[in-house]
Order: sequence, then structure tokens, then C-alpha cells
Amino acid sequence: MKRPHYPLALLVPASHRRVIHAASLTLLLLASLFTSLPGASPKTRVDFAASRVDALVNDAAKAGFSGVVLMAGSSHVLLEKSVGMADRDKSIPVEASMPWRWASVSKQVTAVIVAQLVAEGRLSLDKPVNAYLTAEEFPAKQAGAITIRQLLRHTAGQSKPVHADGSTAGEALPPFYRAKVAPGSVHASATRTICAGPARHPAGEKFEYNNCDYLVLGAVIEKVTGRTFAEVLAARITGPLKLRSVVLAGEQQPEAAIVKGYADASRAETPFNLPTFGASGALVGTPRDLLALDQALMGESLMTAEMKKQFWVGDPAIGYMGMGVWAFPAALKGCREPVELVERRGSIGGVQVRNVIAPKLLKALVIFTNRGDWDFGDIRQGKGFAYELLSAGFCP
Repeated sequence: MKRPHYPLALLVPASHRRVIHAASLTLLLLASLFTSLPGASPKTRVDFAASRVDALVNDAAKAGFSGVVLMAGSSHVLLEKSVGMADRDKSIPVEASMPWRWASVSKQVTAVIVAQLVAEGRLSLDKPVNAYLTAEEFPAKQAGAITIRQLLRHTAGQSKPVHADGSTAGEALPPFYRAKVAPGSVHASATRTICAGPARHPAGEKFEYNNCDYLVLGAVIEKVTGRTFAEVLAARITGPLKLRSVVLAGEQQPEAAIVKGYADASRAETPFNLPTFGASGALVGTPRDLLALDQALMGESLMTAEMKKQFWVGDPAIGYMGMGVWAFPAALKGCREPVELVERRGSIGGVQVRNVIAPKLLKALVIFTNRGDWDFGDIRQGKGFAYELLSAGFCP
């Protein structure tokens, strides 16, 4: 005859079972507390990410990287690390509390403002620019063909292919980027001059990166709202989020207070006047405030889910460009499936920025460097500094 099987717990008297249960809960609590301590097992998610990312930044510093790396979840900072010099001549070290040029991350912010105006019905993505700017304000012949959507996606065919660092194909830095401008006048000046020349190609035909696209968007935003871009920025982004360091260059932040950029390990950058980049690249702020902006973008306080479905979709035919950002899947090391990323790159002179959000993972990575020649690699190709940081931090 087969002996009946009883669970072990039933073979222990009830009074003893209560003691064992209490002891088990105590052990579980102690284990939980131990793994959450800073020196706990590296198998814990946060500790593994921090230690691995920290090691990658240290290795990069030995190779010449100078800058800041920050990583965060939707409500907390996972890591903040600074290396190198903010000012070589004065031997001032880099700190995450220092203001930097945000360069073309400014375009991401401009696109957020456009998304808000679209959601409010004050802008239409598929209306032409001349529905908002007069022929005097934007005398370009293609003003009736270029749409807001095309400006956001760099498919407008604008007159000059002005790149993120201000240079143009086959020529030196245009005089426009060295001129002195009165606060609040850069967008009106750009749409009347540098951005109003003959079209490079028909609107919508192909992708071609161009600062003019966002200088024109800056003018449209000012026309629709009746306020300067700096005022709109304060009312819609920096004020509500309390991003006190973030301003449009030339409005409040003295140039001397901003982290200096360098062409490489030994050379200074080419001189330019940062305010002339306007809505395309003139924002200044701390890396910490950029991370706080990313955390807000993970929610819906700045962009609704509906707007993200339109703006955060990359088109493979134009290099996964969305509207104001690149959006693409990346096969990160350590993650079982490709991770959907929203990336914004920036570069002006000797400063480079990488701003990456993983919307589904609710994580963000911010990198600033004041080495203009620093190689970030290519995330989509699965190699380089940015790729390794994302893999370590997002896929521990």
C-alpha cells in the first residue's frame, strides 16, 4: 500500500509553523535590504548598470573623452559621472551642474513645441509655410510647397544644406553664424536671408539635414504665438518643468559661463556666434536639466501619446528620421529583443551631445563632450561608445 504524501509544512505543528513563517519573512526582508545597498551584489539591475557604465566612462576618459554621462529612469537618476576639463586654460573640471550648449538637441525641443501647437489646433503638419508666414517674412519661392512636416523631417529642400556645426557643403562657416543679432530677431533675419534662397531640390523629395528647417520653424512658432521663441520656451517647457538653467543663448546666459568646446586634444574650435543658431541649436542648459526634460517626455506632460505616435516614428527610407528625432530599433547587447530608441544628436563647434530615450523601458541616456573629434560610434550598427553605454545601462 502506497504511503500518502503530505507537504512538509503539514508535518510541522501549527505553533512551530508560525515561528518558521516569521523567520522566513525576516530572512527575505534582510535579503531585500542587502541587495539594495550600494555595495550589494552586482547582479542587481541598478548596481550592475552603474558599475558597468562607470567602467566604460573611465576607459573613455583614458582615451581622451571629456564630458558628462547621465542615466535615469522615469523618476530617478541611475548614474551621473563627469570627467575631463570644462576649461583647459583655467584647469576647471567638468561638472554636471555646468551649462553646456545643447546644440541640435534644441531641434528636439522645438519639435515638442510644434507638437503642442498641433495638438491645440494652432498648427497643421501638412499646411505650407506660406499659410503662416507672409511673402515678406519668408520670400523663398518654395514657401508654398514646403510643409511643417517636411521642415520637421528635413525633407523641405531648403536653399543651403547648413549642417549642425554651422558649416555648409564645400564652404566655410557662413557669415550668418558669426554676425551679432539682437535678442528675438534671429528667426526673422534667417527667413529673410540665408534660408530664403533657391531650393536645393523639390520639397519632400529626399532627406537633407539643414539648420534652416528649424530656423523657419522658429519663425512660424513666433508668428503663431505672437511671442518670441525665448518667451514660448519659458512658457511651455522650462517654466512648467522648472528647468532654471535652460535658456536661449543671447537672452540670459553669458557665453563665458558655458563649458568651452575644443576641436580636438590640442586645438580650439572655430569662432561663431551661438545665438544665430536660434531654434535649430542655440539652447543652453545643464546636462541634469536635459535629463529632467527626458523624464518629462517619458510621461505626457509635454507631449501626448497621440503626438508621440506621429513624431516618434522613424522612416527607414530617410535614415529613420522622425520629426525632431531619430526613432529606430536597436539590437543592444544583453536585451533579448531590439529596443525602440528615440535619439537626438547635436554638434556645434567643439561640443557634441547625444540624447537617447527608450520609451518602453522608461530609461534615458545623456552624453555631453567638449571634444569635437570624439567618436560616438553608431548605435544602429552595434558599435561604439554610445552603443556600449546603452547596452550596459539599458540591458543589464
